[in-house]
This record gives sequence, structure tokens and C-alpha cells, in this order.
Amino acid sequence: MADSLAVWVKELKTRYGTMRVIADKIAMSESGFTRGVKRGTLSVENLLDLARETDTHPSTVLRMAGKARVADLIEQLYGSGQDALTTSQREILGLWAAINDPKLRQAVRYTMGKLATSVDDAPPRAARAKARPTPEETEELIRRLHAGRKRAAEASRAAKGE
Repeated sequence: MADSLAVWVKELKTRYGTMRVIADKIAMSESGFTRGVKRGTLSVENLLDLARETDTHPSTVLRMAGKARVADLIEQLYGSGQDALTTSQREILGLWAAINDPKLRQAVRYTMGKLATSVDDAPPRAARAKARPTPEETEELIRRLHAGRKRAAEASRAAKGE
């Protein structure tokens, strides 16, 4: 990660395409956002919006922007960047919590493990075949996963009062 906000925002351009897109995501004009990044005058609220949008820990963004005191306060209240979860991590944990079926949890663990490791680190073919559910089990597990995601989304909407 970059040491300064300006360098980091330049890196974000590869992800978002233009400064205008980044600015729009945090409800700012492109000129106001660009000026704020260059001058170091983005507000704490703007920086927190940027952290949320980019799924970066708030204290990391605040420190890059030269607001270490605010970052320290956030970490004292909510934990450091090492301890705290990002928005997407909390979302994944929420989905995980909605899965009640042990076989479905096993399938999700297996899938995540496969995604997290390279092909070179994969177990031998025979070991993979033993761990794999049958096609019928896979279809059932996927059906249950979709049902669980739907329940999690409904619970999230209910919690937000929608």
C-alpha cells in the first residue's frame, strides 16, 4: 500500500478508471476530490467514505492522508487494522452465519480453500476426488447456498428497516 494518499489514489485509478468515478462513489465532484487529494484537505468524512468504498481499513486511509490522530482514536475505539474486519469480510461472515447445514459449510470451506491456494499447492488428484461432493450433492448444496444467501439478504434488509 502507498505511503501517501495521492500515490494511493493514483493506484486506485487503475481499479476505477477515472478520478471522476472515484469521486462519484464518495459523493464528491471530480475537481473537489482531486483538489482535496493534492492539498490534503479532504475531510474525515470524505476519507471514511473513501475507505468504505475501497474496502480499506479507515485508519489506513486516514494515516495516508496525514490524519494519524483520528486514526489512533478509531483504533482505540474499534481495534487496529490488523484486528478489524473490512466491509466485505463482515459481509462474508454474515453469509457464513446464515449457513446452517454442516455439509453446505463443508462445501463452502472446500471451495474457499481451492480459491485461496494455487494449483501447485493442490493435493493429489485422488485426495481431491475423495473430498469432492457428488454432482447431485453439489446441486443440492448450491440450491441451499442460494437459499441461505436469500435469507441473509432478507435479514440484512430487515435489520436496516427496509
